Amino acid sequence: MDALKVLSFVVIGLMLIGGFAGCVSKEKVVTGYEKGTAAISEILDIKSSYSPSSVIVSDFSPFYALIATPLACRYENATATIKPLLVENTTVISRAIYDVRELLPDMGVWVALPGNDTAHNVSLIVARNYWKNADGAIILGNNQEGYNLGVVVTPVASYLGIPVIVTDKMDDMTVTTLRDLGVKYTIVCGDVEGYGKVLRIKTPEEGLELSTEVSRKNGGVKYVAMANPLDASKQTVLEANKTSFEGTIIKSAAAASVPGAAPPDSAEAPKHNFTIPEGWDNVLIRFTLKFNKSVEWDAVGDVVQGFLYSVDKEGAEVMEIYFRSPGGRDEGAQIVADYMIPVFNKGGTGQKFSMLAWLQSPTALALGIKYYIDVEMQKVDTMIYPLMPKLSSMAPYLAACRGGVVLAKPDFAVRHPGYIGCIGCGEPAYDETAVEMANMQAAAVHHELNKYLASLAGMDYSESKPDTWTALANYYYEKPIPVAIVADPNMIPMYYFGSASPAEGMGQPTDVIYEDIDVDPDGCPAGMIDNRVEIPLGRVTGWDVQDVSALIARSVFYSQIIDKVQAPLSGASAWKSTAYSFIGGGVPVEGLVGVQAHAAMIYQEAGFNVFTATNAPAGSNTMGTNFQESANYIWGCAHGFYCWYVPTLAGFGPAAAEDLDSVFDCIRVREMKFGPGIMFMVSCVTGRIDGLLPQNALSQAYLHGGLACYIGATRSTPGPLLPGDLGIVKVGDTFGGQLGMRFYENLCNDNDPIGLAYRDAKNLYWEDEGQELIYGHFVMYGDPALNTYEPNNNG
Repeated sequence: MDALKVLSFVVIGLMLIGGFAGCVSKEKVVTGYEKGTAAISEILDIKSSYSPSSVIVSDFSPFYALIATPLACRYENATATIKPLLVENTTVISRAIYDVRELLPDMGVWVALPGNDTAHNVSLIVARNYWKNADGAIILGNNQEGYNLGVVVTPVASYLGIPVIVTDKMDDMTVTTLRDLGVKYTIVCGDVEGYGKVLRIKTPEEGLELSTEVSRKNGGVKYVAMANPLDASKQTVLEANKTSFEGTIIKSAAAASVPGAAPPDSAEAPKHNFTIPEGWDNVLIRFTLKFNKSVEWDAVGDVVQGFLYSVDKEGAEVMEIYFRSPGGRDEGAQIVADYMIPVFNKGGTGQKFSMLAWLQSPTALALGIKYYIDVEMQKVDTMIYPLMPKLSSMAPYLAACRGGVVLAKPDFAVRHPGYIGCIGCGEPAYDETAVEMANMQAAAVHHELNKYLASLAGMDYSESKPDTWTALANYYYEKPIPVAIVADPNMIPMYYFGSASPAEGMGQPTDVIYEDIDVDPDGCPAGMIDNRVEIPLGRVTGWDVQDVSALIARSVFYSQIIDKVQAPLSGASAWKSTAYSFIGGGVPVEGLVGVQAHAAMIYQEAGFNVFTATNAPAGSNTMGTNFQESANYIWGCAHGFYCWYVPTLAGFGPAAAEDLDSVFDCIRVREMKFGPGIMFMVSCVTGRIDGLLPQNALSQAYLHGGLACYIGATRSTPGPLLPGDLGIVKVGDTFGGQLGMRFYENLCNDNDPIGLAYRDAKNLYWEDEGQELIYGHFVMYGDPALNTYEPNNNG
């Protein structure tokens, strides 16, 4: 922590000790403080006195962000006072936190909560030191149940202006705090005693009903944040087994650069074998790939690639995952990439695996390079786990800032038994047999969202009556409400349609299942009743809760930070009026050169200063990087994969050997520095996040670097190749270029928030093109309520 944060911590810590003199060490439990049941009318009349503050909390406990939410966002007379709420890791603070703090306006002294104290103590510190008085308080049980309910109920604390107290018993410290604040009413979540007149919340449904009722006091529900509180829980590693391999690249292996192609079977690509111990049913395989960089690595872009295979009893190999070093990071002398894959119920019989790794290098400079692979097999107690931990803790703050509610349940998890009994149904990104079960889960969550939207509109809804779907869809098409999924696909699943490969991931993941109220869940995304989507929707994601808190801050305080962005080519205050359109080389990418020109025209007509680049300049380490870092709006097209794209690629596949020095990969992008802009990338698989650690995903590297929104394809986007005049190859609009054009036209011409602009762009695209692949697998990452700057709209 920096000096400011340490000072804040010391001050509030001393104030706590002074306030509790004589009772801090006591753990006496007092009983009998409940005085009947509180009516909703009494809850709505709660009064309080305090001043909101900018807050930084540690990620040590997910409760911290819930405790801080009403301190950072408060409503009085239906008017919100909003201050930033950031979450940081006290050991490794994300660069995204530092970057957003540089941009945020001066909002007074930042409050930093203790980094490793109990949630109980921290909640009392906050209540006692920042509230002068309060008629009410929210009491959360200090356990998973209390957190589950707290994620849903905490926006109420902002709307009523009351503190959040975390406790597992009504001890002296808690009673003293509540009494001194003048608390008369408590909203109790979980199996814990209340204080005064009590409104007890036993289920997420009851919590959502309360939050909805209270939000009406402040103008009604304007936003829905979906989350899963299980992303704050941890797997227990019951046993672990480690092994390591290393090898030396004898000669370059430029062949087999296309995902799914047979890798070279020779001495240059040695195989390494390992076996999961007998009796291990549910296992995570974590492996770290390292290789020593050549002297001219920056210039030639050496890449280590690999495959992990499962081996059956007959010795036949089945590809499980295709991995690459560009999904990693630069650690000076080495490139390091971490990957993970779950193995369901295969280890009970001692499942065998083989791993193959080889170097792809454009020159002989890389010959003789050593690589290292560390493998750790972990036997775990549950296969329900997040890819992006603790995002749910920020959902209440986001919802409160946007005047909304949180729809959150543990049952939403892709492998949760709550809806469909799916305990060992596999990872859909890697296991084709798991896709159907994942889709059943996504359909169940879809209906949960629809049921809530129907209750909000006062309309009927039944899963078995499509006519109720249609009526609801018509209502929300005319009165759209933004929905943010604050969760990774393990916690709130995507829907899989079509087909793909183990190299890219199975199926075509989409979020259309949540955008389209009346879609037939058995035929998503094309099974539409009315040929449109109704809900402006985006996934609010990041490497972890640190990055998501920074993303939310960039979105909520967007208009206050865009004049402070320092960019290489546009400079201070000019960044917001700069746009960039670029295109790579090779078939079929270069066929979209007309779309690139169209993007530049849209930007120019909206008053942007426009940069354009093609092929080599777009991939330049200097020019291409500067163009991107200097632009508010970006449209690009190049051959790519989940961890990179390559503007100078001259052929099919993720990279030919001679193109590696122009790559924009996770290694490069994670070190770039962006303003809170938007990027629509027409490039295969760059929008994929399912089944991956987020650090392997290029879309999340862009958000880590500072973008506010990234739109990309979750799988390959080839599009049809059409013969044109004079032998020139043209690419049909199904490639995805026109979807991006309609998106930017809606932003610039209609001044829409990004979620609504994207919703309407998809509807126009479907009406004109009707291509399911493009319509389905382009996904938006970002806050759908964000309204970005265009010069012609003066904001």
